[in-house]
Amino acid sequence: MRSDAADRGTGGVARYSHEHALIPRLGFFVGHENQIPYDFPELLGAVAPRPVLVVQPQLDRDATPADVKTAVGQAKRVYALYDSAAKLELLEPGDYNRQPNKTQDEIVKWMDANLR
Repeated sequence: MRSDAADRGTGGVARYSHEHALIPRLGFFVGHENQIPYDFPELLGAVAPRPVLVVQPQLDRDATPADVKTAVGQAKRVYALYDSAAKLELLEPGDYNRQPNKTQDEIVKWMDANLR
């Protein structure tokens, strides 16, 4: 979220507060994104050492794939402290924001292997 400013082409954090009203208080940080008190790497790290699959389509219009890859990489450092870096995975289908059968199959396969 901190790197998601309006000039990035995704709508910035304002889309969470103004456009969709999902996180209204995030609107206080529009233009001051570097002051957001938490970000995705921290959220993912808080889940460690439990298994997590992040699905980031390569043609996503709502998130920059490079930012997601960076966030997952940063969170993997927390997972590594628990000796479980392999439990945090990133799936990057060559698609946009949807889950076609192929992606669903990969997600189900991951769930079958990791959530028993």
